[in-house]
Formats: sequence, structure tokens, C-alpha cells
Amino acid sequence: MKMKEAQGLYNPAQGIRPEDWFTNALTQGQKPKARMQSAPQKKAINPNTHEAWSIPLSQLVNLWQAKYGDKWIDVSDLDDEFWPEASSRLHRNNKLEECDNDNTPWARLKEDA
Repeated sequence: MKMKEAQGLYNPAQGIRPEDWFTNALTQGQKPKARMQSAPQKKAINPNTHEAWSIPLSQLVNLWQAKYGDKWIDVSDLDDEFWPEASSRLHRNNKLEECDNDNTPWARLKEDA
């Protein structure tokens, strides 16, 4: 990218002009560092009060079967707070079979669940 092109990308909210950014990076002999933001922390749950952990495992299997049947489910797209925890519990108790396809976690109930 040429300097003139970079000048058109200046955003005052960033606080540094592109020509200064390039100059600083080149004179210091370092690659500019990207700003990292931490991922949102997962809310801690209490298994004694969370429905997915407090109901009997056999009932959880029946609920999963009623909602999803025998279909493969993309676990990363599970809705509300209950189903991701239900998936976690079923997985920990070897009730789900899994398939990771292109980094997409798919799961479905095992036949003997």
C-alpha cells in the first residue's frame, strides 16, 4: 500500500495517523502489534441449581431426543443457556457421538444412550 493510499484510511478515533504508524514500525524494526481483546468469560454455573445438571441423566437424554431426535446438531449453535450445558453433561457421560468437520463441532445421541 502506498503512503497516499494509507493517508485516506486515517481514523481519528484510532489516535495515530497511518504514516506515523508505518514510520514508527519501520524505524523501530518491529512489526506493529495487533490489539488483542480477551474473549468474554463464560458464566460459572452451580450444578446444584442449573436444570441441565440437576435433573436425572435419563431425563436429560429423553429431553435431547425429543428436541433434536437422531439429527446431527452443530453444538456451537445451541440456543439459550440450557442446551449448551446439557450437551456438556451428555458428552461427559459418553451419551453423545461427535464429528468435528472443518472445526464445526457436531454431535448426536448415541444409539445406546
